[in-house]
This record gives sequence, C-alpha cells and structure tokens, in this order.
Amino acid sequence: MTHSTDPQLEEALAAIERGEHDHARALAAEVLRRDPGDDDAREIVSLSGRGLGELRRLTLMFADLVGSTALSERHDPEAYGELLRRYQTVCRDAVEQRHGGVVVRRIGDGILATFGHPVAHEDDTARAVRAGLELCRRIDAIGDETEAEFGERLAVRVAVHRGLVLLDLVEQELFGAAPNLASRLQDLAAPGTVVISDEVLELVDGEFESSPRPPEPLKGIARLVAHHVVGGPTSSPGRHHLPTPFVGRARRTATASSR
Repeated sequence: MTHSTDPQLEEALAAIERGEHDHARALAAEVLRRDPGDDDAREIVSLSGRGLGELRRLTLMFADLVGSTALSERHDPEAYGELLRRYQTVCRDAVEQRHGGVVVRRIGDGILATFGHPVAHEDDTARAVRAGLELCRRIDAIGDETEAEFGERLAVRVAVHRGLVLLDLVEQELFGAAPNLASRLQDLAAPGTVVISDEVLELVDGEFESSPRPPEPLKGIARLVAHHVVGGPTSSPGRHHLPTPFVGRARRTATASSR
C-alpha cells in the first residue's frame, strides 16, 4: 500500500477542490503511469468524476468489540444491549470529546471515526492514534464493573489508517478503499491493542513506540498490507520502535508535509 507525496498528485487534489475533475483525473493517471502502486492516484482516477461529493485525505479509526457474537449468545437482548451501550459511550467520548474526531458510522459493535473533517487539526493523525490507545485503556478499565454485573470483561481492537475518501456531504457518508482497509486492518490487532498502517506511521513516527509486522493478506484487499503495533507515546522525541522478531517492510523515506 503506497501513499504519494508527488507534487503532481497534490495538484490533482487542488484541481478537485476547484471542480476541475477531468484535469485531476489526467494528473492522477500520469502519476499512475509512473507508479502503478499509488493508491491515492488510483482513488482520484476512480472517484473524482462522479460528482457525489468531495474527495479528501482523512485519518480513519476503526474499532471493534472482541467476541461480540459470543456475547450476544451468552446474554439476553437487554443485557447485551447494555454492554454495547457502555462500549459505544466510551467510544464516542474517547473519539469526540477527548480527541476531536467524529464517529461517522456504527455497524453493530464496530465504529468508524474520522479525524480531519469537519474540523481539521494539524495533528489529526496523532489524535486518532491517541484516541485508539485511550479507548483500549478505558475499555479495560471498566472490566471489573462489567465482570461484576454481567460476568464479562470487554476488549476492543483498533486500527488507524489514512487515505483518500469521497465525502457525501448530503448523506454524511464515506466512500472509497480507505474505510474498507481500516475495517479489515483491525482484524490484525490483538485484543486491547492498536495497529496502524504505513501511511499513519509516516506522520506519527517518533511520537509513539511501534513494532512492525510483516505484510499480511486482508479480505478484499488485492495486495499484502503491512502494519505496526503501537505500544504508547514515546518518552522522548525521535524514532522509537519496540523490539520485534519480525522484519518489516522497508521504511519509506518520504517526509510527510503535514500532520
């Protein structure tokens, strides 16, 4: 999975904002000719001419409650609904009240949140990672409470990815490959952990401890996807990675222009 800092791609995004979709597609197609693996360029070619909304590069966080199907089978609908309510309340507070994101989609026990729209911050990507870490901590913290009431300790898996999405501003919906990748990426997270994509690592490297994992196949994704397990904020600035027996993919050398 690649993410481009190509000036021609940035001009394509600017052209989209001006409503010049044909010009944007032509620029993105040229980027694809040079780099067939550029996912951002591919998204522009496939989405920019549909006229459904605005194309934006956003940071996405997907969280999923571990073992929710088994939970629903062990409890009556009222008890299960209360467990979900407490989980979703923690999700919304961690995302929206604490870190400035927005929960845009709720699919059963899964939630998709955006960082960077409708309000953008310079550190939206770092905010998303911090929200994921806080969500894991807080779900673990209510474990004694839920175990006493329901005999259950809840756990959550979280993934953070950054990519191009098409925003339907009327229906407040997202389209594109990035939301799907974020939802699939969380399948690679162990309970109570946060994983991030290469695109996210580019922007937060040095702010969080991270451990690379080898690329793996994801359902519905045509290529192997690398990811990194986040251990928490670093104690000092600079690159900091947790020891790992795995050999990850080579780090990109491109420097992101903003966070």
